[in-house]
Amino acid sequence: MKIFEAMAMGKALVSTSMAPRGLDVKSGRDLILADDATSFAQAITLLLRDSTPRRRYEEAAAKLAAQYDWSNIEQRFAKDTARGQSENGASGRSARFPAARQP
Repeated sequence: MKIFEAMAMGKALVSTSMAPRGLDVKSGRDLILADDATSFAQAITLLLRDSTPRRRYEEAAAKLAAQYDWSNIEQRFAKDTARGQSENGASGRSARFPAARQP
């Protein structure tokens, strides 16, 4: 979660490949992955010295993190719920689910 928190703040990130495992991030687009000391230092130096790639990473990071903002998730959920209701008919009846098995 710390990666998404930093991204939400619009920070350009350098990370090892272990930290973002399981997250929908891509090295070279959303952040820079570096697994050894030399490449890690080079990536940090690049971002400190050159504002063009730094800004590109900052913008990409903020854009990706915004997809996981609760207000956006809530809007997608509401749209999906409304679509599901219209597909099941707007007669006010609920969708039918199989009865739960009793132990």
